[in-house]
Amino acid sequence: MTSALADREVGDVIGFRGPYGNAFPIEAWKGKRLVFVAGGIALPPLRSVIWNCLDLRDQFEGITVVYGRARWPTSSTSASWPSGSCAPTCSW
Repeated sequence: MTSALADREVGDVIGFRGPYGNAFPIEAWKGKRLVFVAGGIALPPLRSVIWNCLDLRDQFEGITVVYGRARWPTSSTSASWPSGSCAPTCSW
């Protein structure tokens, strides 16, 4: 997947399916730029690994979360994200 993304040009259309795999190898990610992509109900399973990475953010080159959904909440549900967060793309 990573090499396939690296071969894309700005503006190319890509498709994703998943999730695949059994674990999140956070140790192997250290020193790299992380990008989490989720839509709708796919974000809750990623929330714990995103928070874990944010707790260790000084060990990564950067962290970006790209998120899409049909409607954005008007309530305080977005308050569960750390300060500096935004929607639909957040970077730390």
